[in-house]
Parts: sequence; structure tokens; C-alpha cells
Amino acid sequence: MSSDPVQRGCVLVTAGCTTGWTDWIHGELWLCPDGLLRRSLGLIATIRHATFRTVKPGDWKTSSFSTEEIEGILALSRKNHWVIWQTIVWARLGNARLDLGIDNGRSLTLMWVPLDDVTPLPMRLPEILGDRLLTG
Repeated sequence: MSSDPVQRGCVLVTAGCTTGWTDWIHGELWLCPDGLLRRSLGLIATIRHATFRTVKPGDWKTSSFSTEEIEGILALSRKNHWVIWQTIVWARLGNARLDLGIDNGRSLTLMWVPLDDVTPLPMRLPEILGDRLLTG
């Protein structure tokens, strides 16, 4: 693990994020200056969310994560992901989902509760990804 003191000012976009149709366990999706962080919350949080919004619209929580904290989050579950912006070859933002093509040949789908207002994503992704953000 790195002892890198870098802190990332991140925005919690949703706490109802899954990694696809076969993953029903909710997690947090953080929009960070240098990437996206998905952190699983477990079954109890998923049940607690039921059919409610997981983030209050317009009142997005912020937090900072060091490199060491991100490495620790990734070690906890294979459903936790850290995707650095430069590694994204293409992205498609759809209705309650974000599909990503990553430079290692892998792809990742992030889906969320449709009730959540994920405004930070459509606001920031065009600026961050440019022509790598596909439409349609």
C-alpha cells in the first residue's frame, strides 16, 4: 500500500449503485477529480434503501479519500472499483446507468436507483471525458 497523502475531494452521486443486473447490492458512487469510486455498502444498506432516494437531491455529500483509503476499499470486495479518468477509452451515460470501456480491455457497468438525482454526472462527464463520452 502507498502512503500517498493525496486527498481527493469527491462528490457522492448515489448510494444505490450496483455493478450490473447480477449485482443487487447497493454501493456508493463517488465522482472524484481523478476518477470514479464505487464502494459496496452491503445487504443491510440495500434493504434499508428499499424504494427511497439514497441521496437528497441537490445536497450531495462530499468527502476526501487518500490513495491508501482507496486501496483499502478495493481490498474489501471485488465489487468495489476505482476507475481513473485517463483509463477510460469510452463511456456512455444512459438512463440510470453508466457503461465504461477501460484501457485494459475490460468494461464496467454502473447502475443506480432511478429515483436518485445524479446531476453531477451529466454536468461533469462531458468536461472530463470529452469525445470519449458517447451519445445515444
